[in-house]
Amino acid sequence: MGLNKALVDEARRVYEEEDAPEPVFSGGEWSESWEEGEPDATQRRGPWFKVRLTINQPTEAARTYRNRVPVLEGDAELLIGIRDRDGTPLADADGDFVAFGSEDRLEVRSVQLGTAVWRVQTGVEPIRKLKRVLGYRVGLARTTEGQTG
Repeated sequence: MGLNKALVDEARRVYEEEDAPEPVFSGGEWSESWEEGEPDATQRRGPWFKVRLTINQPTEAARTYRNRVPVLEGDAELLIGIRDRDGTPLADADGDFVAFGSEDRLEVRSVQLGTAVWRVQTGVEPIRKLKRVLGYRVGLARTTEGQTG
């Protein structure tokens, strides 16, 4: 059994205009890599991929004189599938994750939490079973932009 049944949310990379990928020539015509209806602003969005957003709860640190201090080890964790919604792999032929980097922002549409933009806080770690990659995991930090729920 794979990770896909647990991936009930969606995410996509938020690009700045200078970071946007070039249009693709396919089937004899140029096509934009953006979804229909995207705004013509400096921010663009990449393709959707399946994820599972989990909000981290504060953990208790080591006891300090007479009281405990709650410590947050990151705002959220994102579990990511191995392909985007259209079936394109999120890793290259060498198995390196290429969908986004450690300084990117992601728009996450969560069934329970609504839509919000998150900043990638940690490096992407593969989730493996033996030598096979089942998916990926990354830590996120909440931003205030794009919150709807």
